[in-house]
Amino acid sequence: FSLFTPPAPSSSRFLLPIIMRLRTYIIDAFVRDGQPGTGNAAGVVLLPSVVSNNDDDAPTSNSTTSDKPLSLDNAARQRLAAELRQTETAFVERCGPKGGSSSTFLLRWFTPTTEVPLCGHATLAAAAALVAEGVKGSDEEGGGGGGGGGGEATTATYCFETVSSGLLRV
Repeated sequence: FSLFTPPAPSSSRFLLPIIMRLRTYIIDAFVRDGQPGTGNAAGVVLLPSVVSNNDDDAPTSNSTTSDKPLSLDNAARQRLAAELRQTETAFVERCGPKGGSSSTFLLRWFTPTTEVPLCGHATLAAAAALVAEGVKGSDEEGGGGGGGGGGEATTATYCFETVSSGLLRV
């Protein structure tokens, strides 16, 4: 994987306040020989529920602050996908209660014109963005490899709930 800084917002006054509140990435999945730009890039947008360690940062359903979007509708997601200039952009939000430690995330994929039912490279890019942000996944139980002993690394697993494809484990 290669991480890229997304381009600065270019067009609308609508997008700038939203983009400033979100973590956005462009991640090159399936990179060949470790060379950036040789894979299949996807945009990733992490909504505040994913990266917020502070309950005050996450929008709530009873928030009255007008500068905090409660959610992004499909049109806003399409505009953000267009702004990131990738074929697909993954939008990730945490499932479960505010401030919860759920390692299940709602994952949706958008192009600048439509929502798509599944996108493999954007799913892997979303997992890479979670790792880059230090978001903990669930520990994989009995995950491959033998040998006992303390101090072994555990494999983190991210569960993505999707609208059309069910539950995906990455």
